[in-house]
Amino acid sequence: MSFHFVLKRSGWGYDDLYEAIKSGEKTSEWRDASDHWISRLLNEKGRSHLETFKSGYESLDVLDFLPYHLKHIRARFVVGYTKSPMLVADVTGILYHRDTEQFQIQIKNVEEIE
Repeated sequence: MSFHFVLKRSGWGYDDLYEAIKSGEKTSEWRDASDHWISRLLNEKGRSHLETFKSGYESLDVLDFLPYHLKHIRARFVVGYTKSPMLVADVTGILYHRDTEQFQIQIKNVEEIE
């Protein structure tokens, strides 16, 4: 399983988001918990857990609700709608934060592909 993230050139306190991820300075990417991302990240069982969760805890690791064979997830990052260069990374956690209603996608082992 993999996720494709289109990055802006700069933002969130970084002059160059791509370079910040590539260097390891930025170790997570955030996305609003919109219907689009919920449907990409969670199956039906996971969505029901998320609904239950929204009234309780402060954060939840979505990976806990994925079947074992789906737990190895890769993330791809590009700037704009180009195909290269691209960063590829292992996803180590997908946290849902109730206070911001956002997913935090945690990454490591970032490598650049031309």
